Amino acid sequence: MTKLDLEKIKSKTFTFKKPEKEISADNFENLRLEKKTLVIDSRTSNEFNKFRILDSYNFPIENNEERIIVGTLYKEKGQSAAIEKGWELLIPKIDNYLEEIDKFLKENLSNKQLVIYCSRGGLRSGVLTNLLELLGYEPQRLIGGFKAYKHVLTKYLTQELDLYKGKFVILEGLTGTRKTELLQKSNLPFLDLEGCAQHKSSVFGDVGLIPNSQQMFTSKLYEQFLELKNNKIILIEGEANRIGDVFIPTSLWKKMQESQRITVVASISTRVTATVKDYCDTNSKVKQIIERLKKLAKHVSKKRMQELTEQFNNKEFNPAIEWLLTQHYDKRYRSVDNKNKITISTDNLDVAIKELNKIYDKLIV
Repeated sequence: MTKLDLEKIKSKTFTFKKPEKEISADNFENLRLEKKTLVIDSRTSNEFNKFRILDSYNFPIENNEERIIVGTLYKEKGQSAAIEKGWELLIPKIDNYLEEIDKFLKENLSNKQLVIYCSRGGLRSGVLTNLLELLGYEPQRLIGGFKAYKHVLTKYLTQELDLYKGKFVILEGLTGTRKTELLQKSNLPFLDLEGCAQHKSSVFGDVGLIPNSQQMFTSKLYEQFLELKNNKIILIEGEANRIGDVFIPTSLWKKMQESQRITVVASISTRVTATVKDYCDTNSKVKQIIERLKKLAKHVSKKRMQELTEQFNNKEFNPAIEWLLTQHYDKRYRSVDNKNKITISTDNLDVAIKELNKIYDKLIV
């Protein structure tokens, strides 16, 4: 790796300039879709984990704690003081930082275009772009950063959905009817909204999961749809327009409202068994369920709430789950009328999978 003159970097005579090359969010997305980019995110790991450009790699200029320090200083004393503090924190680790990223690029860059981004295409991506230029690379900074990219992403997803000439078929049914499992095991084209959201769309929907932000949900949804768009029929599990804290894009929601539907049914014993398997298989999940029971306080009596809490604490899952399914969920969440009168039972999942495949083949003709 080319050694940088750290003394010069630390001196007042050295200033960073606007990156030599920049790329618009639109042009970047076209390159990314062609698998021609290697993307580096210069934000903190917390920001990266919350939302990021898919397939990007995180090499943060500041760690999470340093970001708070610099951000606070920026608000209290302005940009110059924040920049100076940022350099003070970066310089002691710059050798190791650049050695790590240089090694990574040598192993992975190949013939791809190197693109650097931060939140708004400002200082962090600018600093990293300049440093990589000094090392002999030819990076491009993403103009507008992630803020610009997320708007492009929404636009592209809407365009792709509008251009889609196939149709969606919705599988709907009561909680615990194994809709997700049926779709996953059918090996048919399936747009997994709950998987994209990392939420199962109920009070207990985030149990055992780390829900995605709206931006990450949109990004994963876009990526999945691009992989599926050449299919004449795409299956989707029935949802409300909101899954946890994220919303289904309007363009997709409208199409879902107009789509043909299949009703999935199952006996209460099947539903209880499936729900217990999904939600009560670890102590951590059970603790989360007990905590989230509080959210039902407006709809459940204190006596019943105490009974449910005791049952989960004592691992008496079946009666607790059966009560929640029949007395809470079934009464509050009604299935949309099945205009096409197509019904599949998942009491025998193997049979249900064969049935769904036959229905799909008939619909696709």
